[in-house]
Amino acid sequence: MLGQIDTVQATDAERNDSRTMLRKPEGFKNQVLTVIPPNVLEHAKEHPLLEPFHLTDVGYFPHAKYHYRERAEGCEQHILIYCVQGSGFVEASGKRYTVGKNSAVIIPQGLSHVYGSLSEKDPWYIYWAHYTGSRSHLYKPGPSDEVFTLPVPFSKFAELTRLFHTIFDTLDRGMTLANMILSAQAFTYLLTQMLYATRTLDELAAPHGDGPHHVEDVISYMQSRIHENMTLDELAAWTNLSKGHLTQLFKQHTGYPPIRFFINLKMQRACRYLDLTDMTVKQVAAKLGYGDPYYFSRLFTRTIGMSPSEYRSIAKG
Repeated sequence: MLGQIDTVQATDAERNDSRTMLRKPEGFKNQVLTVIPPNVLEHAKEHPLLEPFHLTDVGYFPHAKYHYRERAEGCEQHILIYCVQGSGFVEASGKRYTVGKNSAVIIPQGLSHVYGSLSEKDPWYIYWAHYTGSRSHLYKPGPSDEVFTLPVPFSKFAELTRLFHTIFDTLDRGMTLANMILSAQAFTYLLTQMLYATRTLDELAAPHGDGPHHVEDVISYMQSRIHENMTLDELAAWTNLSKGHLTQLFKQHTGYPPIRFFINLKMQRACRYLDLTDMTVKQVAAKLGYGDPYYFSRLFTRTIGMSPSEYRSIAKG
């Protein structure tokens, strides 16, 4: 189940309404609020593992009735808001975003904004964090002066909230350099999970019938046929998409066209066989559906960067 984020131009009435509603920046029952003291951060952020990316504030506001924040000059850090229940809003750059359950928003640093809970009857429950660093912008896709929104599948809820609570617990044990590094690394993993591992392409829904509708489904199908050969025509028929549309969507999601990705999977499996078995190169080729071991070797070399024999001779582990 994916969250819903609606984007519209903010009207004068909505702006006035958001500015006259009851306001409460924090102070919610059972909230978690952790702020790394500036004097501690000032020294720690020069560490090579923190200079590129570090947290400054992180928290959880449950049942955040009347929650409201307005920053005319923006914030010095990027802000992540992950809504797990209820609904809220974000206003920035003349647009108003309605943020519902299973949705996330990233507000870039320096961007004037307003956000808060949308309904008294159904206020949002949010996990949130402020982060910065020389490479922190890489975790905010899209234009640097725009809010970034994304739906987050409910299937990721347990993992993402567990990571937030790991960060809370880590910092609660003391603002040591080690704990700040641990929390920063946990948060970059959390962001990566949210931004990339949760990406599903609803566009892959078959336009004619009830075919598979995620690239991950196609990859699973490829893995089930890893020991066979497969053509783009077969894949397109299986997904009930045109070859061109399938290729476009697959490249968007993985960076590779479908058959190139399938070959990469086969070569990864070949590496495993070369590492863990005594099979000859010819036997590995045959196992993966290649009757010509020389053709297999050329594909392996092109994909891995060295011949099968060279790969096997390298000490690993």
